[in-house]
Amino acid sequence: MAVYTSLNKDEIINFLSEFDVGILKDFKGITAGVENTNYFIHTDKNTFVLTIFEKRVDVKDLPYFISLMNHINNKGINCPYVIPNKNGENINEIVGKKAILISFLEGEDISDNIDKNHTNDVGSVLSSMHNATADFPLHRDNSLGLKGVIDVFENIRDKLNDEYFEVINNEINYQKQNKITGLPVGATHLDLFSDNVFFDLSTNKVSGVIDFYFSADDYYVYDLAITINAWCFKDFDNLDMSLAKSMIAGYEKNRILSNEEKFALPLLLRFACLRFLLTRSYDKIHTPKNANVVVKNPDEYLQKLKYCQTITNEDLF
Repeated sequence: MAVYTSLNKDEIINFLSEFDVGILKDFKGITAGVENTNYFIHTDKNTFVLTIFEKRVDVKDLPYFISLMNHINNKGINCPYVIPNKNGENINEIVGKKAILISFLEGEDISDNIDKNHTNDVGSVLSSMHNATADFPLHRDNSLGLKGVIDVFENIRDKLNDEYFEVINNEINYQKQNKITGLPVGATHLDLFSDNVFFDLSTNKVSGVIDFYFSADDYYVYDLAITINAWCFKDFDNLDMSLAKSMIAGYEKNRILSNEEKFALPLLLRFACLRFLLTRSYDKIHTPKNANVVVKNPDEYLQKLKYCQTITNEDLF
């Protein structure tokens, strides 16, 4: 989440007039995240989130994202659902850009206090989501698979310093030579960072999952790899294996990993690092200086990639 598009009160009131959601009381931009513009919308009826899709999101993908959120929500997993307007339409426009209004989830971000109970529950929720999408009918290719990652590299390679270029170029070549096929595939979140998961502090359990705008069909175990990297590093150069093993154990409460998936996990941990190293480098280079957004430091994933290059199956299982 972020704020690239500035809105005034009248623009939001005009937008909300298309919905049966009450009268605007207050609104506030959400600066966390990097992908789209987001606002908290408080009305006399409820609190909502307004998401405006910026250039990096292909509007053709919006039905996939919206349907996936609604599908998972209907399966009993607490994630935002899309509020249709008075005509029953999910996708709307504001200041000439596509936008949606979604439900607001209660809960707390526990990014600064992650322990094994948290990673275990996140792993369990992740596998529950994977099970829930088994009958999801839509399909979307992952635009940030190996080909997409290479495209990002080609776009910024001349702007990278020598260390970044060498590490990224070598890892891309390694991934090409060790490409994995044939693992279980389905609709995956692909961005389950700690700021995309809310906890109920009274129960210390996940209360909701947000931000499905990188979702696509991919290997389930790749989704797990992304989540391990996001949650289980205590320092950028040190994966806490007790957290990682707790997350894997939580995941296997609902879905047992095959031997092939276990074998592939170290390689996919590396690829997950490569993806975020490149997309964060791209964002650092291309984010407008006047955007109200906190640009995430790509060096985090440079260090994580170097560490993941040393991980073996014996370390994880």
